[in-house]
Amino acid sequence: VRDFQGIAFRGDLNFKPFFLQGALEEITGYTNDDFREGNLRWDQIIHPDDLPKVLMFAEDMRTTPRFKLEHEYRIIRKDGQIRWLQERIQNVCDDSGKPVIVQGTFYDITDKILAQKEQQDNLHYFQSMNQISEIIERALDIDRMIQAVMERVIVIFDCDRAWLLHPCDPDSPTWRVPIEVTSPEYPGALEMNRDFPMYPETAEVLRTALGSSEPVTYSPGSRAFPWNDDHPGSKLFQIQSQMDIAIKLNVGKPWLFGLHQCSYAREWSERDKRLFRDISVRLSDALSRMILYRDLQESERALAESEEKYRLIFENSPLGVLHYDRNGVIVSCNDHLADILGAPKDKLIGLDLMSSLTNKDAVAAIKTSLSGKNGHFEGEYISVLSGKANIIKADFGPIISHDGVIMGGIGIADDITVRKLAEEFLRESEHRYRTLFDNAGDAIFIHDLDGNMIEANKIARERLQYDRDEILKLRLTDIVGSRYRSTIRERISELEKRGSYVFETEHVKKDGAVIPVEVSSRIIEHSGQRVIFALARDISERKRVEAVVQKSHELSILFSITSILTQNLPLKQKLHNVYQRIIELFKIEVGGGIYLLDQDAGCLR
Repeated sequence: VRDFQGIAFRGDLNFKPFFLQGALEEITGYTNDDFREGNLRWDQIIHPDDLPKVLMFAEDMRTTPRFKLEHEYRIIRKDGQIRWLQERIQNVCDDSGKPVIVQGTFYDITDKILAQKEQQDNLHYFQSMNQISEIIERALDIDRMIQAVMERVIVIFDCDRAWLLHPCDPDSPTWRVPIEVTSPEYPGALEMNRDFPMYPETAEVLRTALGSSEPVTYSPGSRAFPWNDDHPGSKLFQIQSQMDIAIKLNVGKPWLFGLHQCSYAREWSERDKRLFRDISVRLSDALSRMILYRDLQESERALAESEEKYRLIFENSPLGVLHYDRNGVIVSCNDHLADILGAPKDKLIGLDLMSSLTNKDAVAAIKTSLSGKNGHFEGEYISVLSGKANIIKADFGPIISHDGVIMGGIGIADDITVRKLAEEFLRESEHRYRTLFDNAGDAIFIHDLDGNMIEANKIARERLQYDRDEILKLRLTDIVGSRYRSTIRERISELEKRGSYVFETEHVKKDGAVIPVEVSSRIIEHSGQRVIFALARDISERKRVEAVVQKSHELSILFSITSILTQNLPLKQKLHNVYQRIIELFKIEVGGGIYLLDQDAGCLR
């Protein structure tokens, strides 16, 4: 027991220990004497947020016969560190059924809890970014795209309000919120449909955002709002916490992208800030492209009325722009396109795109525009004039005269080589987390609510002696031991109620061998459906230790019986005391007795 990696405990109903062994000091920082000498009680090291729940269970332990409990909570070590414990505890009753002692074990599960949280955070991040990217890539209309992004953002962050403020300019006399999604209880500025004066406090918020490349947070535990309770932010909009970031577009004044929490004072986590920042980058890129593309299309339609306006947009565009005739010959292009392709501008003008380009996908996108539809190309492109290779994203649209004749087309090209390299890095990160999944120290299973296996990591497959193709064809009933199979449906139902659930069961290897396991499971989102993430830890060693403890207990009882028989007591008292120890040894709950055989009389007494 002293070498036990957890803590074995036995004490009175007030949890004062008279047996406390194992890794006590390693887990809590306190020694056995700290508790035994009465200077410290166990409830004094429990985290304050978890103490009410633990005390409630402690009362049940004192009053409810044969009460058993398995739960998790936090403690504060002697050095101030917070650790997670898993507690398995039960009471022991006397002959009348009244609880008299408490006994159990404690395990440090901090590493497991942190690993689960990291896995969930990473899964949430990648799912959220994928959802935002899908909305942006499918969008054809800028207003609908922004609205859809805001609707998804308020769900991702579980907040009360997501919004875009314009302009993010502290020197502007007014500001307004043209895009906003809110929960029904907390309507915002969009519903008021008006411009708001630029108060000094608001200007300070905008100035702070413009001066930071990271999200700025306002909450009781971070930066205080620069306004008092009479400010509209407090009175009209009931803001308790805010996170915002400036979005600086290639055209026009910056925007302010923000979230509000109105229902409570929220502390924004580092995970929140990282995800919010990366969503803002994707949103900024999409807004820049779509606003520029919309402006260029509008400029083309107004070409006859404002040739100068068109020329200014064309020449000063931060993206590459080209104008080609109905035969696909470049009529004009800006300097930025020449920079992207690494070719002189005078060589580009007059280039026949249909016959010169070797990239079939790029030619197809241009042909689509000359048929009256929008064309799109994205991929590696090698300039036919300079040989320069980069990754280009280009959109092509038709130029249609007032009488409906296709006059040619316009293209907008952007060098996205750096962005693609960043995406490759992100995919490498996903691969890294896949590697962590496969090399985790415990078996991990992902299955649906009906018990069909979806995924299993390397240690799970090796432990049960299946390859990946074999294990993905199995159901829970194929790997759970026969005496636990009837509980599968009940445990899944309980997990759906709680969200997370820890229990013991048995897994069966391919060769029929049985392994006792402790399963820590929770509901997660996977590929758009609710599934079960189950981490199964082999507890064979723990079971062996528990058996040793039980055997030690039994030997202690047998020793006490021997001791009773050697005591100078009346025979009746001796037999009564021996009987009590036998009841304890065999956990007998019904009556019994010890009978003496009178051989002379031929009867029992």
